[in-house]
Amino acid sequence: MKPKRVMIDSNVYDEIVAVPGLTSTLRRLIHEGDLELVVCHVQEDEIQRTPDPAWRETLESVPVSREVPSAVFVLGWSRLGRARLGGEQQGDLSYEGLAGPNRRNVGDALIALTAANEADALVTQEHRLQSQLASKPLPVWTFDDFHKWVVSTDGHHG
Repeated sequence: MKPKRVMIDSNVYDEIVAVPGLTSTLRRLIHEGDLELVVCHVQEDEIQRTPDPAWRETLESVPVSREVPSAVFVLGWSRLGRARLGGEQQGDLSYEGLAGPNRRNVGDALIALTAANEADALVTQEHRLQSQLASKPLPVWTFDDFHKWVVSTDGHHG
């Protein structure tokens, strides 16, 4: 069976570490080949900006299977060598449509486009992003959806 490839938005890390034992369960599901958690440099960059070093270390404990290049290179935002050139469009998703005029939405747009290219589902608590992707082919899960999937998948091993 192919692992479920899931991209988690930066805002989901807080939710994961708040559930006792969830990081261990994720580690086990990754190890057993049921789950592949993918991220791009955006999540890492956002976690690195966490001002509290102890909390930053806690967030860094969330297991990740692999980092993939972000689907788009955005000047002043993307990291050289960790982002693809081009790729502003993934199916009917576009960088401009997701980011809009607000620079604060750049990270969300990069994560969503990368998830459309690299994952079976995107997990986010960002309501604006959930609405934008509701009619798109990329499944968007809330943290609760993801947690239920983890529990049911882990239960199959029990």
